[in-house]
Amino acid sequence: MLHSRDSTADHHPRRIGWLAGIPRQEQELLRFPGVEILQAGSQRKVLRIPPSPSRPTLIAKIHHERDLAARVRRFFGWGRARLEWNNLMRAEERGATVPRPIALECHQGHDIIFTDYLLDTEPFPQHLERYQGERRVALLRVLGQWLASVVRSGIDARDIHTGNILVRGVEPTAMSLWLVDLHDARVGLGVPPHRQRAMVQQVASALGAARFTNDVHHFLEGWAHGARALGIDGKWASGPDRETDEIDWAAVEPERLAETFRQAERAEIQRRRRHISRALQRPTDFRRDLEGIEKVYRNQTDTTGILQVRRGRGRGEG
Repeated sequence: MLHSRDSTADHHPRRIGWLAGIPRQEQELLRFPGVEILQAGSQRKVLRIPPSPSRPTLIAKIHHERDLAARVRRFFGWGRARLEWNNLMRAEERGATVPRPIALECHQGHDIIFTDYLLDTEPFPQHLERYQGERRVALLRVLGQWLASVVRSGIDARDIHTGNILVRGVEPTAMSLWLVDLHDARVGLGVPPHRQRAMVQQVASALGAARFTNDVHHFLEGWAHGARALGIDGKWASGPDRETDEIDWAAVEPERLAETFRQAERAEIQRRRRHISRALQRPTDFRRDLEGIEKVYRNQTDTTGILQVRRGRGRGEG
């Protein structure tokens, strides 16, 4: 593994020129004109680098391996940045919709991944809030079809949820979706049936299976059609393929529909228990913002007496 002051551990041959004039070290990069911090955590920072006539807008993910086990994995080439880089390269080769990888930089205390910035996109949950009625139904079916294409590309995404899916477009028939944060994925080895079901259940849970059953049902209709059409698993679909507003879908096999709801609801209960346990263990949390100012966060109860738990990690941080 390379640890020189300016060491490109790997790069995409046609895009490395986009980094001309851009610092490759964390501190210099943070001082680069126009850089914006999108996320800042103890293990990862995400920066947006402004465009120039010779390059598009870029993203830089700065990874720090804090605990001993993570540092050992990094020493043997299994660090989070290296894994994500390998997965991005393999996923792009297989035609999956992921951010375009540019370069991986490895230094003594941190690693940096450079990718292109996906302009005019937003996380799927925020995008979904804009839609109601038939357009919402269409968007959820598109999500299901897209997940089938991800599986068909051989991406076993261990940390897939709607917050890791970016969307661009207004009309469901012309939308583009991207999968981000691939450090926990496995690419190129195929996705076995039990992992296919796990990915479907993770997305269903993120959509709120216990509360928004219609949203999950329409998502599964898109998945059922896509899984059958792409030769992944024809047992999800029941009856013939259908089309509404130019979006294909299929009825979901009743037993698989019920099982998905049960698993998603169980996952939601476990998630709530973890949050309550964390709140009881740490009723007060001290954190510093990006300017180094310490702030105090306290868990509170709402008017119904339900504990409102503040998460220790922000969305997408991992």
